Amino acid sequence: MAKRLEYERKMWEMERQLQIEAEDLNKKFEQARAEQKSQQQQEYLMHKKEEEEYNYQLQKLKQKITGVFSAGPTNTSGSLDLSKSLISLSPSSPSLSPSLNSSREYPKERNNVQSPLLLSARPSSATNISAISTTSSKVPLKKGVFSKLY
Repeated sequence: MAKRLEYERKMWEMERQLQIEAEDLNKKFEQARAEQKSQQQQEYLMHKKEEEEYNYQLQKLKQKITGVFSAGPTNTSGSLDLSKSLISLSPSSPSLSPSLNSSREYPKERNNVQSPLLLSARPSSATNISAISTTSSKVPLKKGVFSKLY
C-alpha cells in the first residue's frame, strides 16, 4: 500500500507540475497576444496618423494649386476646367491685345519673309529659289546635304 501511495503522490506532483507549466504557457501566450495586439494598434494608429498627415498635405497642395488658378473657371467638382480656359484664350477672342495678332497687321511682310535655311543656302544652277513657293512644306536643300541621314 505504501508503494501505491508513493505512486499516487508522484502522479499528483507530475500532474500539478504539468498544470503549472500549462498555466505559465497560457500566461506567456496571453502576454504575447496582448503585446501583438497593442503593437498592431500602435501600427494602426501610426498608419492612420500618417494617412491623415498625407491627406492634409494633399489638401494643402490642392488648395495652393486652386489658389493659383482661382481666376480660371472651375467645374462642379472644384477642379480646374481647362476647356473653358482654352476657349477664352482662343485667337478670335476680342480680349487679346492687338500686338499679339500680327497676322492682321502685317499680312504682306509675313508672306514675304523667307526661312533662314533659304537665306543661307547658296543657289546652284539646279536650284532656282524664286521658283520655290513659300507655302510649300518642303525645304529645298542642296543635293547631298542630308543624304547621310536617310
